[in-house]
Amino acid sequence: MWGLILAAGQGRRMLPLTQARAKPSLPFKGIPIIKRIASGLSLHVDHLGVNLYHLPWEVVRALEGFPLALSLEERLLGTCGGIRRMVEAFSIKDDVIVQNGDSLFLSSYSDFIETHRRGKAPITLALCPYREGYTRVSIRDNRLVLGQGGHFYCGAMIISREILGEIPPEGNLVLDFAAHHPVQGFMAQALEFTDPTSYLEAHGNRVWVEEGAQVPPLALVEASVIMRDAVVERGAAVINSIIVRGRVPAGEFIEGKIFIDGRIYPISGK
Repeated sequence: MWGLILAAGQGRRMLPLTQARAKPSLPFKGIPIIKRIASGLSLHVDHLGVNLYHLPWEVVRALEGFPLALSLEERLLGTCGGIRRMVEAFSIKDDVIVQNGDSLFLSSYSDFIETHRRGKAPITLALCPYREGYTRVSIRDNRLVLGQGGHFYCGAMIISREILGEIPPEGNLVLDFAAHHPVQGFMAQALEFTDPTSYLEAHGNRVWVEEGAQVPPLALVEASVIMRDAVVERGAAVINSIIVRGRVPAGEFIEGKIFIDGRIYPISGK
């Protein structure tokens, strides 16, 4: 089985964080999101593939040490095109798990795979309890119904080998592919980050420092995320903020903000 991670998106809703880091490479509790995904998937698949477009070196850096097949897109191909290109380029003839590279699958991959293998549909979708801002979905008679129901697609699906050749060269993997084939659902839990506010809130009221960041003992840091290319100098104060890259000088007070290379942005985007 192959695990294919979709990591080519531009992450516009996560701006300005994604000016400096591709969304899948952003750390969650000190570890890049996509590294967490690859670590989980690698226990259940024989091969890993990743597609890249926006700030691809950031994704590759986050996945250092993993044996990967990489697909660099010169233009965005969409989720259908990205998967189809990897299937063809890597000569995939096995079932595949497709996982969005910017969300964390919190349920058991083993149970997910077993549900697919026991079922009679060629596509198994991970469905999470509905949350505001997502498209409602339900499954009736092995068909995906959009705009109705109490769930949403939460970024993971398994596709059987026999229909890989039917993935279109462009379009949305759910709307333009899964919606036109028999499907079954797997009730799952996932963690998605829709904007910088939800990203910071997911970390809780703690300080998370990514490896490589420099935070001396006499810096005041509370309830914040400090990323690997950041330096917080002694005498600086960072509270409820995200420090992405650059040096926060002594005497600087940052609260409820995003800091990138000396520029300060509001977390809410307002």
